[in-house]
Amino acid sequence: MIANIKDGLINVLNHLANNRAATRANVIYATRVPMATLREMSKTGVCSKIVRIKVAGALKDTLQFETPEAEAIYTKRIESVVMDAARSMLCFGRGVILIADNTGEPHKPRTGAVDLDRVRLVAFSGDEVFGQMPDTDLMSERYMKPQLYQINGISFHHSRIIDFTYVKPTTIDAPHYSYGGISELELIHDQVVNDQVVERASGTIIDKNSTFFHKIKGFKEALAAKQDRELIQYMTELANNRSIFGDGVMDAEDDVVAVTQSLTDLAEVSRITLQRLAMVCGIPVPMLVGQSVEGLNSAGDQERNSLNDTFQELQGYLLGPINELLAILGLPPVKWAAAKEGTAEQQIAREQAILTNAKHLFDMGEDYGAYLVEKGIIKPEESDLMTEYAHVFALPPAPEMDHGQE
Repeated sequence: MIANIKDGLINVLNHLANNRAATRANVIYATRVPMATLREMSKTGVCSKIVRIKVAGALKDTLQFETPEAEAIYTKRIESVVMDAARSMLCFGRGVILIADNTGEPHKPRTGAVDLDRVRLVAFSGDEVFGQMPDTDLMSERYMKPQLYQINGISFHHSRIIDFTYVKPTTIDAPHYSYGGISELELIHDQVVNDQVVERASGTIIDKNSTFFHKIKGFKEALAAKQDRELIQYMTELANNRSIFGDGVMDAEDDVVAVTQSLTDLAEVSRITLQRLAMVCGIPVPMLVGQSVEGLNSAGDQERNSLNDTFQELQGYLLGPINELLAILGLPPVKWAAAKEGTAEQQIAREQAILTNAKHLFDMGEDYGAYLVEKGIIKPEESDLMTEYAHVFALPPAPEMDHGQE
């Protein structure tokens, strides 16, 4: 219990103002959302759409591969399980990919190279994965990370698991999250509840736009004598006969008063609720609901930039596990391609500016090919990059530099 909260300012004439101050009467308090609640939230339309938008925006055509062969292997054999693990990470704070084989000793470390044709990649959601035996060695790269993962009652060594974790909890709270992460659904839990309350109120008001109140003589006495069952059954039948499409039927001797119900500023409340939900999840309202950007002379640049920032933040949680999996499978690492911002016309203008800069770099004798690769204009190929670029843009190949000269 918290008492005597002081803010350094006291009203000596009237303590009421101090007692009712927001900073004195309110305390921020948060509890972990149970897995059962997260499972139910993941099945709702709002939460499902948020997860789908963020995962698709972060992983769809955003990875840049060193070779076409590596990209083909990833697309055919790896991409689907990575998408499943990313969705589970947002829903439950953790999603894992198990490198399953037929050794029969999953609790022991994995040894030797991994042949993708001899193993199976399986994605599991965080609600069925429990981290065990955290590493307490400060010099270890896996400090405060599980050494074993229990999945459906079977313990797997961490070398067989690729762990996708979301927002990291505090060290004290880490055991409560099974040494995983805080899910996106837990972060937006309060906003989703508020949205559901507003949505439920809207439907109830439409269904019961006006309510009948019947004035029945002797109702109070019948209620006190516990003889109100027949009256309640009578009123129930009347309510069943009435709907927003029809009229009610009643006795002519009853006195009926119709009271119209309305909720003031329902649209404003709904808008504020939706804005707070969009603010917490990082998806602007127009992109979240699929509507055009409002406002005079508004092109939606700010909304697109905010959405790209959200995708890039999520990519920060995904790149490490993805490259860890590719390294185990003997494939080269990947990096994120340059984000395509703005409309198609804006992208064309951006690419034209990059090509102009590349021409200036060529005139200066600099490595313009690497600059184009860095900006995502061209992809590195096995053939000589400079020769290929010069052929496409009708420029002579970049001069070879004498490494013996400064």
